[in-house]
Parts: sequence; C-alpha cells; structure tokens
Amino acid sequence: MAGGLTLGLDWEALGAESSAALDAAHAVLVTGNDPVAAARAAIGIGRAQARTRRVAIGDLVGEVEPLQRLVTGDDPHGIVDSFLYGVSLNKIARQVDDSGMLFVMPSGTEPIVTPDIMRNERWQRLAAGFREVGALLLLVASSEAEGVHELAMMLDGVVVVGDAASVLAVPRNSVLAHVDAPPRVTPAAPIAPVAPEVPAVPLERAPAVTRQPSPVMLPAQDVVEKRVLTLPAPARSIPKTALIGVGVVFAALAAWLMFARPGASKSGANGENAPTTSAVNVPDSAGPGESADPSSPSRGVDSTFAIRVANPGDSLRAAAYGVVIVATNDEAQALARWADLGLKLPAGTVTMVRIRGERGRFFQMQAGAFSRARQADSLLASLRSTGKLKSDAGRVVATPYALVLESKVSRRAAQNVADGYGQRQIAAYPLLQTDGSATIFVGAFESPEQAVPLMNELKAKGVTATLYYRTGRSL
Repeated sequence: MAGGLTLGLDWEALGAESSAALDAAHAVLVTGNDPVAAARAAIGIGRAQARTRRVAIGDLVGEVEPLQRLVTGDDPHGIVDSFLYGVSLNKIARQVDDSGMLFVMPSGTEPIVTPDIMRNERWQRLAAGFREVGALLLLVASSEAEGVHELAMMLDGVVVVGDAASVLAVPRNSVLAHVDAPPRVTPAAPIAPVAPEVPAVPLERAPAVTRQPSPVMLPAQDVVEKRVLTLPAPARSIPKTALIGVGVVFAALAAWLMFARPGASKSGANGENAPTTSAVNVPDSAGPGESADPSSPSRGVDSTFAIRVANPGDSLRAAAYGVVIVATNDEAQALARWADLGLKLPAGTVTMVRIRGERGRFFQMQAGAFSRARQADSLLASLRSTGKLKSDAGRVVATPYALVLESKVSRRAAQNVADGYGQRQIAAYPLLQTDGSATIFVGAFESPEQAVPLMNELKAKGVTATLYYRTGRSL
C-alpha cells in the first residue's frame, strides 16, 4: 500500500515515534504478524536513529516490499549470500540516501531466509560488532518465521509491530517497544459546568509547605539494560563449512568499521581484537548537538580520560549474565537494598543506569555472574518462588563488564576483603578464578562507557579500579 500505510496506518511514523526506546540498544529484531508493517516501522526507527548514528536494516523476510524499494543497483547479493557463500557485508549493504547514515541489507539471491540462518550464532558476533562501534542493526522478520525466538535471544531486544497478543514467538522480557495504532478514544458527552461551592466563612490561607521529593522506586522491567551476548567459544575442530564462517566473521569485522560513528577512529581496521581493545574517549561536557542530560555518563568526566578493557582475550568466557532486582534514584536506598538482600545473593552489586523516560541518576541493584543466560533464569525463578521478588519483578540482563578492585586474593580472605569495601559503601563482590584465587569486582555494566561514573566516584574515594570482562564464579 502506498505512502507507507498498511491498513490505514502510517507505520513508518509510528516506528519513528518509538525509536527513543532503542537508544541504548545496538542489535534489535523488528517483528510482527504483518511483515510489511514491520518493515515500514523499521524504516521509521532507522531514519530517526540515523540522525545520530549509523543504522543498517536487514531483510529476513525475503524481498519484503518496503525494504526492497530502498535497494539500489543491480547487485542481487544479500544476507543469504553472506551467510552461505561468504559475500562481504560491505558488498551487500546499500546506502539509502546521501547522508551515509542509513543502509539496507536485502535478503539476497535466495528469496527465503532459512531457519538455519535465523538461528545462526553468527548474529551474536554481528551484534557485538555493532555494539563496539556504536551503530544499530535492525533485523526485520515475520513473527511466524521458524527460528525467530532463537534470533531474538541473540540480540539486545525486540520491537513488536501490530497486535502484541498474536506475537507469541519472542521472549516477553526482551520487548523494548510495541509499535501499534493509538487507541481510539470515544468522546464523552459534555458535562454541564458546576458552580464551585463557596464557604460562608473565609478560610485562612495555609502557609506553603515545601516537601522533599521522595525516592522513586522503579520495577526492574523499566531499567534500560539490554541483552548483550558475548562471542561464543570457538569449536575444537574446524570443518570445511566453518572455514566459510571464519571468512564471513572477518568480513563482518570490516563491515563494523563502515557502521562506526562518524569521526570514530579507524585504527583498529586491520586487527581482529581491535574492537575490544579500542579506547573509549569520554568528553568532559556536552558540546553542540550533544546531550545535556545530567544523567549522561559523559557529564563531568575528564576528557583526557580513556577507558580500556584490560582483558579483551577473556570476552569469550565472561560471566555476563545476572538478574536485576530493583532500580531507584536514591543511591543510599539502593545500597540499603543491597545490604539487606544483595549480600545474601551471589555477586550482588549496585550500578548506575539510565531509566527510559526518566531524568537524573538511577541506581540498579543486581545479582549473579553467570556464563549462561539459563543460569540467571534459574536465579530469577528462585527469587520469585521464595518470595524475595514479586512474580512479575526482576529480569535477566547481560552485563559482561565490571571494575576490578583487587586480584589474586586468597579464597579464604576474599569475602572479608569484599565486606571491607562494603563498609565504605562500595558494593563489591568476589568471584573465584580458575587458579583458585579470587578477584574483587564492583558493578556490572553493559558497555565500557557505563562504567565511567562509578570509576570516577571510586577515584574520588581514593580507590583505583580497572575495567575488565568479569570472569569467574561465585564463592
């Protein structure tokens, strides 16, 4: 249907309105039972997000009309060719307009995207690559396609387009936004005005009372913490088919640079580990066109400071998964909750986060440090079944980064060392390493940038901390 309308709705405009929900995400599935509507919504999201970062929209439906219309040139190659035959992502990505910020990746020479491609673990690598360079990958697929659930679990979240009740294939706790028609409002009958009742005796005006704002407690579902998956462990043997996959991965690394933020450094273009070792420079104030939100991690940070992950080689074995317990705008309240419950849970800690639709600083308490998402799911289920969390509270998140306070601590002394930091209002926790020693961590972060505010707070307390992929297991 012309003009971006499906069933009389401008899905592209509705998608653009919901784009802010994806600000913290880097790889998102856009799905619904109407693939055309999903594609149009993805275009709206992509155009809105492309004002600040590069965006690639991938067609997993198969020559879906709204995306196919944006494809230019005679080259028929697309996603299927990249996954099956090793065609470079640089080759299949088609620039949409002169801005150079929005790209479309067509389905390719095979009109049907197979379930094997939907379930391919390579999506984890691509998601990690887009995350490293600050770009956004939008994948459009039908909610009825086989493998869509597995695909959703490998990305940062899902945008549901259309009737949410009919979309049963995606995990509900990963939905970032629901793009749908606004509800119809039936105008009420006019009500005759009623004259105000005036008291016979004039009332004295009470003096104004200034009330202190109460701390805001938000459920964990509202926390902007997206699912971030680390790279899967390499196979012990390399069959012939895997050699093609290796070639595609290296092509993907090159493609990441294409989708990097404008002006981002390209010094890591030739290094396999460049994305994980590249420094993240944090500006000291919001310049023209930048966010002036005081909750932004870049506010008040020394511009000469660069944060670097100290152990990029450990990304494959990071203990990335945990459970969000609660979020509040009162740090003392978050620490109190941590002292009450978090100390009794594995890897309990407090992290500053952004809350969707809220201004100011919020503090998130989470627990658990697991290498598998299902382990975090088990912890969440246990917390709910024992009444420590309500049945609809809490959510599993992937936060592979943490700050190291001390390393090579003996197992016997580890908990005492962590408790010592706790007495200083530092929510530290020990993780046992493979050599039998313990490492003392604090915080759990989705990205290196998210660690900067806590690192600055620790520096003000005279505590040195270094950013690591967190590894190990609870004592």
